[in-house]
Amino acid sequence: MAKRISKAWQNERLALGLNLIKQGKTPRVAFDGAVPTKPFLPCIDVPESAVDNAVEPLFRRYGCVMKRLNNGEGKFEHSPNYGAYGIKGGSDYLGWLKDSGRHIEIELKRGAGGRLSKDQQDRFNDCWDDNAIFVVVHGVPELKWYYENGWEYLTKEVAAQNIKFRR
Repeated sequence: MAKRISKAWQNERLALGLNLIKQGKTPRVAFDGAVPTKPFLPCIDVPESAVDNAVEPLFRRYGCVMKRLNNGEGKFEHSPNYGAYGIKGGSDYLGWLKDSGRHIEIELKRGAGGRLSKDQQDRFNDCWDDNAIFVVVHGVPELKWYYENGWEYLTKEVAAQNIKFRR
């Protein structure tokens, strides 16, 4: 099954590359399927850890009850086995909106932008398909903008404005 998925992604990369060549552009399709993200409002170019430190205290003020979600993979303690933990493609923070109880996930990226992995893209789509909110935040200005424009009125298209999806 994994071979089939890998082969499907190779075919998709080829199709995307040929489509870009047809448009007169240079094809640059990541091997792992990650897509770039860029802030849609001016944000200071700082590492993701600094963005985390800046936005975490503001969640409650902006109507969200959030908890940090740790995801990763590696060898654990003295075990020779390699394993993964957390939700595959999960965001940095997950929680709910105080007023409505609607599920919300916030993925943080560095101030100048970052890359959204294929698993995170799938998680983004799954959340929106199930009427949950998934947003990518590059700094305080974006978080504030989402709050001021109303979490409840946010749509998938607006949430994806800072993600350069291929499709």
